[in-house]
Amino acid sequence: MYSNQGMEDLSPWYKQFWPWVLIALPLISVVAGLSTVYIAVVNKDALVIEKWRKDGKAIHSVNTGLLAASGFGLSGTVKIDKLTGEIFLTLLAQTIPAEGVRFHYPETLLLKIVHPTLSARDQYLSLSSTGSHAYRGQLDQLIEGKRSLYLSDVEESWQIKFKMNFPGQQAVDFSARPTASSPASSTP
Repeated sequence: MYSNQGMEDLSPWYKQFWPWVLIALPLISVVAGLSTVYIAVVNKDALVIEKWRKDGKAIHSVNTGLLAASGFGLSGTVKIDKLTGEIFLTLLAQTIPAEGVRFHYPETLLLKIVHPTLSARDQYLSLSSTGSHAYRGQLDQLIEGKRSLYLSDVEESWQIKFKMNFPGQQAVDFSARPTASSPASSTP
């Protein structure tokens, strides 16, 4: 008599459980890797607006435009109409007699309204002079939330950076202040 104890299952491999488990593990890894690549390509990071330089391992913001604006003593006020999106800006310069350089008010100013994370929500606007150090422009679309604003001339020879909440604030005062503080000098 024959016994069934030494007999193996002779069904084909694709009808067995374990080969499919062994195939599924690498297949899941390939699908997860391709999904990660897709997410990285579709949601790529936006470029940084400010200028930076690297000294060894330290990274520093380089904003010569802010230093130039600070040298002219630039300050002003910006107001945005909540309903129409119209921008009213007043720019004032204090001529510093020691340096002897006089500020010339440009006919057009550039205003960059930058979203903290999404570059698709940034707006780059041109403000036209209306005389007497006043400028006027129009938002492309209404804005909600906190934004960084960069004001400069067309050549970007000077720049002022400030923050504003939309549409909550009526008018915002700004001035050119360098962010990097110079070391304090000590006198004996």
